[in-house]
Amino acid sequence: MDLPNTAEVVIIGGGVMGASTAYHLANLGVKKVVLLEKEYLASGPTGKSLANVRPYHAVEETVRIIKKANEIYLNFDEVVGGDIEFRKLGRIWAEPDSKRLVIEAAVSLSQKVGIKAEFISIEDLEGIMPGLNTDGLDVAARFPDAGYSNPGAVTVAYAGRAKELGAKIYEETRVTGIEIESGKVGYVTTDKGRISTPKVLNCAGIWAPQIGRMVGIDIPIVPIRGQGVILRLPWDLPPFTPIFHDGRTDYIFRCEPENLINMVDTLEILKPEVVDPDTMPDDSDESILVKALEKGSSTFPALERGSYRGGYYCAYDITPDESPIIEESDDVKGLYNLVGWGGLGMQQAPVAGELMAELIITGKTSLVDVSLFGSQRFKENTPLPSAWLFGEIGIH
Repeated sequence: MDLPNTAEVVIIGGGVMGASTAYHLANLGVKKVVLLEKEYLASGPTGKSLANVRPYHAVEETVRIIKKANEIYLNFDEVVGGDIEFRKLGRIWAEPDSKRLVIEAAVSLSQKVGIKAEFISIEDLEGIMPGLNTDGLDVAARFPDAGYSNPGAVTVAYAGRAKELGAKIYEETRVTGIEIESGKVGYVTTDKGRISTPKVLNCAGIWAPQIGRMVGIDIPIVPIRGQGVILRLPWDLPPFTPIFHDGRTDYIFRCEPENLINMVDTLEILKPEVVDPDTMPDDSDESILVKALEKGSSTFPALERGSYRGGYYCAYDITPDESPIIEESDDVKGLYNLVGWGGLGMQQAPVAGELMAELIITGKTSLVDVSLFGSQRFKENTPLPSAWLFGEIGIH
């Protein structure tokens, strides 16, 4: 399929953000939407995502986005269309007493915007999660509507609906440049042709800075590699339903089909491994397995007998305050950025794509004012509260 000569909007990046925005643009009536992906849909960080819905955050506007996105995930087939394999497991977050104020503040903010959240006793926690070592845990909160989806299925569902509404999607099409005319976006050049367009949306994730350099601007994102481990549960540790965040070790534990458990250290963000996004390893290091077994068995002692079933990496596009950049560039008219999600993009994508579509079409947004997510905050030294760290703890 040949590239069109013109487009109203060109989207760079075929992850979940690009696909969601393509759908919302087309759904809001934009006739000529073109999405370009250098490999294939969800081939980058989206496809490696844990796709968790984590219903708490330090920024109220983000919590509002998460609430609406969670509602969409719970009713995705009706709202958008398609089976995204969303598993409503719930989520439990437990902390020592020293972090009580931290968890109380997060729960309060979630409840303020209408997210279901409740405190449970440690005794109830033990009943919900047999085999859990609760020594040192004093406060726990449950978020019953949390869960996770299949990130590839979400992306393909949005892309498919976008195409039904008239959007054009081109895989294996690499963007090689953006031409500026009189300070405005004029053309997008690719290895398969050139498209005239007044608006370009950068959804390139860990490659977003490369797109910025094409027009001479700096997008403050660092690509880092997170790592996780999959174990087979030992016979005496039954699978548990909620996703569990252990505040003592800052590990997340998620039971999955086939008697497997997925484990990831949320505090890797504090000591990030900065990587080349084109050459990062696609497996976890042996040291991560050793650490996971140590930390995992301190939370669930039976995991000392868990058997290794594989490692994986997650690629994160990290801004200086770990919150995204949602904006039309101040430097280049017609260039929009929807990047810097820091591992929390899947849970916000259904709404983030809609907000960006509104911003592109009307210059404003309805659910929340996204101006606070502009990159100008870094130049003005007014960062948002950390997306990852409440009181120096990680909550991925």
